[in-house]
Amino acid sequence: MFASSSNGILISPSGKEREVFYVALEVASGGELFDFIFQTDRFEEKFARYYFLQLLDAFEEMQSNGVSHCDIKLSNVLLDDELNLKLTDFGFSSTKTSNTTYKGSGEYIAPEIQLGKPYNGNVVDLFAAGVLLFILTFGRNPFRRATPKDDYYKTIAANRIDLFWKVHLTKNKGYFEVSEELQDLISGMLSYFPIERPSIAEIRQHKWCKGDLPSKEELKEEFEKRYKIIKDEADKNSNNIPTAVGSIEDFDNASIHRGVTGDESDEDLFSGTIGTYVPEWKKITSFFSDTDPDTLLLILGDFASKMTTDFKLDPNIYCAEVTCLKNDNKVDFMINILQVPDSEKYCVEAVYLEGDKILFNNIYKSMKDYFGGHVVSSIE
Repeated sequence: MFASSSNGILISPSGKEREVFYVALEVASGGELFDFIFQTDRFEEKFARYYFLQLLDAFEEMQSNGVSHCDIKLSNVLLDDELNLKLTDFGFSSTKTSNTTYKGSGEYIAPEIQLGKPYNGNVVDLFAAGVLLFILTFGRNPFRRATPKDDYYKTIAANRIDLFWKVHLTKNKGYFEVSEELQDLISGMLSYFPIERPSIAEIRQHKWCKGDLPSKEELKEEFEKRYKIIKDEADKNSNNIPTAVGSIEDFDNASIHRGVTGDESDEDLFSGTIGTYVPEWKKITSFFSDTDPDTLLLILGDFASKMTTDFKLDPNIYCAEVTCLKNDNKVDFMINILQVPDSEKYCVEAVYLEGDKILFNNIYKSMKDYFGGHVVSSIE
């Protein structure tokens, strides 16, 4: 992705100035591929193949410049306005041929990193790509951690890949079919020993990668269908309209963020106006409402107090910082209430920060259900 950086001056509503450092990135207006999977279900194989081959293109470009990513995961795969793949977040990237630093995210981390052994960045990128391909086509994770102690991965480590597939295919219960070619490719990419995993060239020659690809028209139709699923879900609780009672001060004081004091406070610089909804920045994890923002903030506070582990409301800028713990998983994210320009509608968006992305998507679904009839399907 294209990026540039520079120094600049931020002017607060009161007219005060502060020197800041900013980074300009190309807008990936299509959103995260992860959110499409966990909000609208798995991809058929030809659509998964389309993005998997684009990911290989990105790998080849990185390798030609001596770079390995070292944090490949679905939430780092974005889409542009033409629905093409954009790989982001190179914070863990490396130019070394051998690495020893523990890098990566959860189930995407290769066994050799888990065991604390030296590893090749290009090889672990391909392992993570195998995990990503599984999620694209199954709509769930293949295992929790790539270690011999994991209930699922231990079958791979013990050279019993047949048991691995038996369990996963049984879980499908006839819901969808998975080709033998796909199973064979993923099996190789998830091998316990790095030397047994295929190279990019070998992957490209695999029979599965030679299969059909969707046309641009088919790709557009597929995503239009998925957007419709999201819109339709917004209407399912239209008769359930929760009532916001009391005021923002009714919440525990520890959950209300009022900023810091002083002439150079962030509150002075950033508070005073509600944020603006920008269509190019739309997230899949967002919905619209024609309810006033103060009521939306009260409902948000009520949801956060009941359904999350910890939260802080900031009524100055209509947002909440949320933490949720569930079954040893943790996620941190923000929820913003934004004004839709030239409209009496508002956008409520959830922005993932850190932690378990699946838990994030599940909480977002619960939040949208909680807002019930306050949710409208579009801004028209």
